[in-house]
Amino acid sequence: MLGLRRGASALVLQHVRNKHVTVSGPPSRRIVARSERRACARSRPAPWWPVPAERETNALPPSLPQVNVTSKGVAVVKMDVIGAKQNTLSEEFNVDIEAMIKKMEADSSVKAVVVMSGKPGSWIAGADIKMIEACESVEEAVGKSAQGQKIMDQVAAMQKKKPWIAAIDGACLGGGLETAMAMSMRIATSSSKTQLGVPEVMLGLLPGAGGTQRLPKIVGAANALDLMLTGKMLKAEKAKKMGLVDLVVDPSALERTAIAVAEEMIAGTYKPKKRTLGWMDWFLEQTSVGRNLMFKQVCARWDDAASDCL
Repeated sequence: MLGLRRGASALVLQHVRNKHVTVSGPPSRRIVARSERRACARSRPAPWWPVPAERETNALPPSLPQVNVTSKGVAVVKMDVIGAKQNTLSEEFNVDIEAMIKKMEADSSVKAVVVMSGKPGSWIAGADIKMIEACESVEEAVGKSAQGQKIMDQVAAMQKKKPWIAAIDGACLGGGLETAMAMSMRIATSSSKTQLGVPEVMLGLLPGAGGTQRLPKIVGAANALDLMLTGKMLKAEKAKKMGLVDLVVDPSALERTAIAVAEEMIAGTYKPKKRTLGWMDWFLEQTSVGRNLMFKQVCARWDDAASDCL
């Protein structure tokens, strides 16, 4: 995975350099444009839950129609970025996610969390492209990636005490899939709109919020490399066969199924299915000969820039 991280860094650097090449106008105008963008950034759009004028960073507003806790301690959180057709991971959205994580962790009445979307046909469609395009240096791009990794690590760290379930209906792509993989379980609907994958390779990027590490552990190195290097997206049933999804249900049954499984997790009666390591997976993942063979094949399929880094 070290080679993949280096390759991702090089591709991000190349993306940033290409961006600088396309910037036109005198330096003074660039500074003004930069200042205008920063001024706009200070004016935050409405978050995906209603908030009072003042709030504590570790508390949610007192009235939350999109967050409900069942009598057995299952918090059902429904994401809904106001004014957007799809949920995407913007800087503002990330701030609200961190606040929600802290609240779920601190609330003793919450024993498990189900994360859904308030937008039919869209779970999290990935990172906000405008946020990525706004990066003007490698350091800034690395900072955005580090912020995403921090959030995913916070979610992953809670799983033993308070399991989280990703209840997916619609697009679960890029950073959305990375978010789901940090949780204990993924339940997806059979809807034709439900797709899972990491298609950011089509933009010259690789998963930057921990996906290069979590995806191979869930589906195996060979499948993970295929998804990351081709950008292919999977329907729910195929994702289940690969091990990326644990259950596939009808859209109308998603919420009640996720709550029922969460209650079983709280009671300790749910037995998660563990990934079985076939002999080919064992060879490719657990032996130096297999790893070398796998990465040689990756270099053969990847473009010249990634090959130089590997």
